[in-house]
Amino acid sequence: PGALVGRPSADIIHPDDLASVLETTGAVLRAGPAGEPPVCRYRARHVDGRWIWLEGRPRATFDPRSGHVMEFQ
Repeated sequence: PGALVGRPSADIIHPDDLASVLETTGAVLRAGPAGEPPVCRYRARHVDGRWIWLEGRPRATFDPRSGHVMEFQ
């Protein structure tokens, strides 16, 4: 985790997977707080330089008053 601090996520996502990751992120934000998080699979650069596959269900936490995104995981 320390190697990721201060770096944009796009720096470690494989270029061929970046558009898909951005689309998944947008889908999470458009779905809002009641949306079901989609599965996202992509390659990321490991600290040792090799590409590894990751899978997750990104989630956003929304401020209940304003509806703005407070956190994205």
